[in-house]
Amino acid sequence: MKYTILLFFASALLQAQTITQVPIPSGSTAGNVCAGSPVPNQEWFVADNEIGWIDTSLEAIGGEIRVPALTGGFVTTGLVGCDFGIDGKLYFANQKTATLYAYDPISLTFAWQSIPAPNSGVAGLVWNKNGDGKLYIMIPPANAIQIWNPTTSTWDAALSTGGNFPHGPTACPDGNVWFALTFSGQFGYVTPSRGKVLFSVPQGTGSNPFDVACSIEDNNAYVTEMNGNVIAWVDRGALPPSYTIHYKALPSSTPKGMTINNGFVYIACSATNQLCVMPLGGGDVHRYNVPITNTQPNKVNIGPDGNVWFSEHNYAAMAVFH
Repeated sequence: MKYTILLFFASALLQAQTITQVPIPSGSTAGNVCAGSPVPNQEWFVADNEIGWIDTSLEAIGGEIRVPALTGGFVTTGLVGCDFGIDGKLYFANQKTATLYAYDPISLTFAWQSIPAPNSGVAGLVWNKNGDGKLYIMIPPANAIQIWNPTTSTWDAALSTGGNFPHGPTACPDGNVWFALTFSGQFGYVTPSRGKVLFSVPQGTGSNPFDVACSIEDNNAYVTEMNGNVIAWVDRGALPPSYTIHYKALPSSTPKGMTINNGFVYIACSATNQLCVMPLGGGDVHRYNVPITNTQPNKVNIGPDGNVWFSEHNYAAMAVFH
């Protein structure tokens, strides 16, 4: 009853919330987004050829930083991924050169190393801070995950995902790394002991699962399905073959990135140019229009200010929902 009352008041508050866009002066379009910098009020993004941050206290661009190329000059394209390690550094990769970068926002310096084979087509990455403390990097074309151990500075042997095109990883409270399998209609997780558990979505292989997020409040793992135009979820304690996939339709929306906070799932509804907000476990979906049309919301996270920030695939700006 208490949870229902809280959701009622939270839903009422949602009615008054708005979206503000913060331009990126260079014209770069942000891809992955993340918080966790040791410097206050920084919401970071990784664009195709640079990294940068928004000062969330001012809601204005704080800095744009060109990334050094290994052969001299600067990276021109191929940057992906975004997560802060326990060392306070921003980790991301170049999918075209199979390079893992670490940027220190305190010393303003870069470090880098090569990702071993299989390494073509690097996608997202995430630190498993609730589990083994290692860095998990998705390698979609090889259907594999590369794992880096910061304690020994060594790479574990590449782990087969058991499905097709791993994408959208997240480190969950259960100590496991969850991810979507875009071309096999699945999502699931890998444990620190290398066990794998996969779930198939009812919409099938053509639904293209994209991103996963986990909730502490209802113990579910949620996944967006781009072509299925749904958000689906499963109890994180379930094991195949006995599990139930629940889902909510998001018609014609092409849902992409998402995040979870305070009883709600925040979803980038790319095709309808909206941020969609759904209560945990389903319920009425509120839709909020991005002020400029056809910007295609992309990746979503909770910023250091507690607000929902997201990138826009087709527009040089970051956006905040508050």
